[in-house]
Amino acid sequence: MRGLRDKVFVVCAGGTGDRQWIGPGIGAAIARRLAAEGAKVVIGDLDEAAAHRTADRIRADGASAVGQHYDAGDEDSTRRLMERAIAEHGAIDGIHFNAMDITAGDIDGQHDLVTLPLDVWRRRLDVGLLGLVFAARYAVPHLLARVAAASSRRRPTRPTWVSRSASPTPRRRPAWARCYATSRRDGVARASGRTRCPPVSCRAR
Repeated sequence: MRGLRDKVFVVCAGGTGDRQWIGPGIGAAIARRLAAEGAKVVIGDLDEAAAHRTADRIRADGASAVGQHYDAGDEDSTRRLMERAIAEHGAIDGIHFNAMDITAGDIDGQHDLVTLPLDVWRRRLDVGLLGLVFAARYAVPHLLARVAAASSRRRPTRPTWVSRSASPTPRRRPAWARCYATSRRDGVARASGRTRCPPVSCRAR
């Protein structure tokens, strides 16, 4: 994760808990690592206070970060998060999508595949699948603009990655067409790859 100084990243679901329930999660760890490498980070989380906790910790370390309420399953909320990044920094260089809704209804030990209410399944799909679609939809135009601006200066830049993989570059594929995803998100990744944008990172759970 080198070469990220002054890059602008949006972390979708990067909150830090109050430790009475849960502390820093995967998204918060990603946000702090990006900031440690010099990136400017915009953090969204369903728990707005948790998003601000992560941003506060990053700023305490001398880096740049802001937090905002963000509901991955809500298209307008996603749009507002990307707009915040543009308002703060004028660009988006990459996103990390880590959102998943884990409600009391499906972790209480009382339900299984047969009895879990359908509204819980729908919320999971809204957040985990459509949430990624919304994030890509509102980030991709800004990613394309960033690449176009670099090309016009004749200083093409390599796409910026956030990935679980230690070796994120598949062979025999052009750099602009690569997107990493797993399981149910493969289709979204392939679609964003066809837009010739820098890759969208996501983590399937």
